[in-house]
Amino acid sequence: MVSIVFALLLAGAMSDRPALTIAGDRVLVALPPSILKQKEVRARLESALTTTFIVKTKDANARIEIRYDLWDDVYRVKRVDAAGRTSQQSVTAAQLEAWWRTPIDIARRGGADAIDVELVVLPFSAADESDARQWLSKSGGARDPSADSKSVIDALIGTTLSARPVVSYRWSLEARR
Repeated sequence: MVSIVFALLLAGAMSDRPALTIAGDRVLVALPPSILKQKEVRARLESALTTTFIVKTKDANARIEIRYDLWDDVYRVKRVDAAGRTSQQSVTAAQLEAWWRTPIDIARRGGADAIDVELVVLPFSAADESDARQWLSKSGGARDPSADSKSVIDALIGTTLSARPVVSYRWSLEARR
């Protein structure tokens, strides 16, 4: 009985880990759907702001962006893989998990079949941050161009817009062929 419970717990833990696959000279990772169900991540996904997922390896990064569109009731999703290829589409809430499980290219294959992967979840995209910085600096500078005003705006931008991760994960993974 104890071994059955342990096997079930182990199977559950394994499903919460990414799956690494070798495809030719590329390394692909399929991220676990449990990440989208985390309370902190779910709250961001439902905020109608872009949530950015950075997949980091020693040699390369890939990026996933998800934004809920309130008007159309769909998620606008975007992937930028380690080779720089971009794909974008709209998916429904029912399709989001299947889309998320689609492997993304994260690195060129080296000699080993094991790789360390880090996933960092950011509360907004680089474009959102740039837009907010631009808006804050314009709105602050329009009223009073003095040095004091600019330093207040700079402090506001620095403390408000620094992209602190919502959550992050680290795994050491073995590749499947």
